[in-house]
Amino acid sequence: MARFVTLILVSALFSVGCDAADPMWSMPDTHNGALAPTPGEDAILRLLNDEGTTHPFLDHEVRLERRAATHLIERRNGPDGVYGTDDDHLFGSLAEVDAVPYVGPYALEQLRTYALAAGLGD
Repeated sequence: MARFVTLILVSALFSVGCDAADPMWSMPDTHNGALAPTPGEDAILRLLNDEGTTHPFLDHEVRLERRAATHLIERRNGPDGVYGTDDDHLFGSLAEVDAVPYVGPYALEQLRTYALAAGLGD
């Protein structure tokens, strides 16, 4: 019984602290399952689809978390792990990038900031 009451109290405290109007707690706008276009989206795609973007580059220069960098490059380069071959899958949308394991709002912001600073934006 005490566990149940504690669970109810913790749930109540958490829900009071979450304001649905707060952007931190809101979900991105979607249209047909895709993320709404954001400033820097093209720059992110250019950065990730560039041949010179490697795991060490994303890890050390862009400062992504190691696992996010690994999964982004693995997905882009395909099963053979080599850029520029028939099995590559270049990113076509921000939703595709966001769907990669360990990529979330922080990684997307790191990518956007780096890509725009590098002059890859429109």
